[in-house]
Amino acid sequence: GKLLRPALVLLSAGMVEKRERAPEHALLRLATAVELIHSASLVHDDIIDGEPLRRGEPTLNRRYGDHTAVLVGDLLYARSFALLTSLELPRWEQHREIFHLFCETTQAMCLGEIREQQVLESGSRVGFEEYLNILRNKTAVLMSACCRGAAIACAAAPQLAATLAEFGLSFGMAFQLLDDAADRDAPVENGWDLRAAAQAHLERAHGLLAGLAAGPSRTELEAACELILAAAAP
Repeated sequence: GKLLRPALVLLSAGMVEKRERAPEHALLRLATAVELIHSASLVHDDIIDGEPLRRGEPTLNRRYGDHTAVLVGDLLYARSFALLTSLELPRWEQHREIFHLFCETTQAMCLGEIREQQVLESGSRVGFEEYLNILRNKTAVLMSACCRGAAIACAAAPQLAATLAEFGLSFGMAFQLLDDAADRDAPVENGWDLRAAAQAHLERAHGLLAGLAAGPSRTELEAACELILAAAAP
């Protein structure tokens, strides 16, 4: 895959002053944990959707059956949370806050997927605000948690952690809007320009970064915004 979520962890950590950064092994474990959460969600999505392929290869459910695929997804979730409990951060409060963050994030992802599945099964379309709320839960909150989690691990100031979390949320919204625009299967009422909405979220993401200290990590986060826009070009 694109490994965007681990990149968000490591680049967000790079936005925190070096004297406050977490040990490198802790950041690598956090980056691995978020990718496992994402991978677990994809395994379960493929089962729900009956997908035969993922990135050009047979899905786990196609190759081994739904029962085994469900258990593999559960195993990935378990491994991700095991990593989250082994970050070896300086303060217990950091452990607790990160663990709570990803518990809440995983719950939101499940609720977003449940609501989307209800809409798809009904054959109906939802209003734009409800559609955005589905995207926020199923995709954007995890990207936001990647950025906030890294900030917490690095003992960043609350304002910086909040700004990075908002950046991740806007980035995630733009990412999913562009993905839906490319697939042309969004369960939203007709008449909405998804690419324009994505562009608005990317502009907000750029604006949030502009208020932070310049440096290589900020440059890479700005480049990531342009990457997803280019990748989804019609």
